[in-house]
Parts: sequence; structure tokens; C-alpha cells
Amino acid sequence: MATDTEAKAHPREGYRRLAWRMVDEDVVYLVPFAVYGILDRHDLLYRWKRPEPGQGRQVPEATYPDEVWHIDLMYLWVKGRWYFLVTVLDSYSRYIVHWELALSMQAQEIAEIMNIALEQVSGKKPRIVRDNDSQFVAKEWQEVIRHFELEEIPIRARHPESKDFVAYCTSYLSLDRILENTLGLNFHLLLTGVFSSGGSNRY
Repeated sequence: MATDTEAKAHPREGYRRLAWRMVDEDVVYLVPFAVYGILDRHDLLYRWKRPEPGQGRQVPEATYPDEVWHIDLMYLWVKGRWYFLVTVLDSYSRYIVHWELALSMQAQEIAEIMNIALEQVSGKKPRIVRDNDSQFVAKEWQEVIRHFELEEIPIRARHPESKDFVAYCTSYLSLDRILENTLGLNFHLLLTGVFSSGGSNRY
């Protein structure tokens, strides 16, 4: 299968980057979550490094709003350059607490986005579910965690639950990515519409 071949040819690419690479090279058109599923079934998710069994923690189930938040970083190609969609999702309500299109994935920028999200819920201390990317061990991110006195939950390998709603949205985002240059779609309005439909009842 083309996805398997591309994954083996580019072992350092994560499933998101691999999905966009295959679109750019006209190999196959799949949303990132579909690529994740294919790589998982064929044991190709961790081609460069095998994590130790049990690494990370299981994603907790939220029982009320603002108990557990998930932060997700997604690559998006818009008008000839890469952007990074950063979303903060309330696990209980599936409400998008905050989202921004970032120009980089530097720790400072990601930390500032989380800071803005937390300032919207003054007094709340959600547990933050995140992956193990370098941004989340950097000084800037840890300063935000300490300032708001939060608990972090690094997710276990091969557990994409924390990206469930965001992954659902990628089918719309990939359509915009492929067509925006020819149809002139307003990307920011599209994202606003997608996330607004994802859950407006938070409490």
C-alpha cells in the first residue's frame, strides 16, 4: 500500500507530516487520522524509536467541565506556507476553549496560547493532557504550569484519544487545504465554523 511504502521511506515523519507529504507529492489523499490508523494497523507508528511499555499515563475521563483539558498541535498548509493549529479542548463538553493559528511550534508561542486559554477560566485548574513533544518540557511551558498550579498528564504511546474531536475536524480542514488556492475559501472563517459546531454548550 502506498501509505506503508511512504512511511518506510520517511521514517522520521510523524503521521500528520506524512499525510501532508503524500498530498503534496500526489501519492494519496488521506486525512491525518486515517494515516494514523493505517500506520497503527501495520505497526509503523514508531519506526524510529520504540517506547517502553506503559510509558505515559492513560487519559482520564472527565466528570465535569474544566476538569480535564487536551492540547493538540496540528500542521496545516495555508496559502503557500505551514501554519500550526493549536487547540485547547475541554474533555467533558468537547468545547474548544481556545484555538489559534501559530506561526511556529516554539515553546514560547505554545505556552502563550495556553496562558490565554487559562485566563478565560480564572480560578479553574484543569488537568492538562498533552503529548510528549519538546514544547511541553521546555522552560516556557513549565512556567505556565507552575504559575497556574496545574497537573500535566502526558499521554501513553499509541493512545490517540486526546485528539478525538480535533481528529474529527481534520476531514474538513484537509478539504480546505486541498482546495483553498483554487476556490478562494476563507480559511479562518472555515475553522471558526468547524469549531463552533463542535460544542457550544460547555456547562
